[in-house]
Parts: sequence; C-alpha cells; structure tokens
Amino acid sequence: MQMHQQIWESGDKRLLDVPNGTETPEFVKERIRESILSGSIFNDFETVAGSDLQQLREYMLESLTDEGWTIDGVADQLMQLDGVESQDRAELIARTETASVVNSAREEGYQANDQADDKFYWTGAIDNRTTDACEWLIRQTNPNYGGTPVELKDLQDLIEEAPEHDDSMQNDLARPENYVVHPQERKTFTRAPSIDS
Repeated sequence: MQMHQQIWESGDKRLLDVPNGTETPEFVKERIRESILSGSIFNDFETVAGSDLQQLREYMLESLTDEGWTIDGVADQLMQLDGVESQDRAELIARTETASVVNSAREEGYQANDQADDKFYWTGAIDNRTTDACEWLIRQTNPNYGGTPVELKDLQDLIEEAPEHDDSMQNDLARPENYVVHPQERKTFTRAPSIDS
C-alpha cells in the first residue's frame, strides 16, 4: 500500500523505499518482478510500440534489482522511445504503468498467501482530483464509505464498469486485469479485515 502511495509523491523518490531506511523485502521485489514479466504493464498507449514497451519492461526489471525505480526514471526512459513527445505524456505513462505493475503484484501476493478468495475494496482519498469513476468504485466497495467489500473477480467486474459512471471518461479505459480504472490511476485495492463469526 505504501509503495502505491509513493507513486503519487515526489517523482524522484524511490518507489521501493520502506520505512526506517530498510530494504524492500526480496519477496516483494519477486512479486513485482513476476508482475512485470507476466505483462502487467498497461500497454494500450497507442503511440508506444510493443518493442518499446519491452524496453520499458527491461528497464524496470534492471532497476528493480539495483536501486529501485522512480517515476522520473521511468519517464526519462520513456522520453527516449518513439511516440512519446512530451514530458507530461511520459509521466502519465510512467505513473499508469507503475500503478499497474504494483497492483498486479499485490494480487499475486494475495494469491500466494491463499487470500485471493477474501473480500477486497477500492481505496484512496476522495478529493478534488478523484475521478467520478473511482469515487463510484470506492462508494460501492469501501466499507468506510458505505460500500461492501467483494471478491477479486467481482472487483475486476466493477473496475470494468466504473468508467460508465463518469461522464467525462471513455467507457473503454479500464483495465480490470491490472486493477487500473484509468490512466494516472491513484487508487488501489486492499483486503478487507476478516470478521470471525
């Protein structure tokens, strides 16, 4: 969760930093590595060629084993690719790609811990930058906003539906398999605490 929040903080901050200067545990890096290799990168940016996205994957894998990625580092890498003409566009893709990888790695972690059948909800602050699609999804699933947590498959179905609840958004933006409602995704999902009956 902390890593996802860092995607939206200072661009030059290492995304794999953890509290107290300790290193990111290897099992977390391994989940992220698996997520990158399985194609979790949001690749529907029509101006970026598939071979260029492969270069981005390779950069992210290399950075993962070194000092970790930064939004600025990923954006700088994107600026070297054909089809990315502006720094703003590069940062949009960098944030979206990173959110996609981190969210997919989370799912893999839950599955590895036999928690994939638990209940989950969409989370993040509702503020003036929150899209109507994400706010709708939060209010549907987040118990802190009156929603009801759901299983991952149901959450993916709701992610796919969410853009339909936002008049300013194209209905085909969501990528539920990567837990991304739209480009520049700031929200994520988390497991609801289990209640023993």
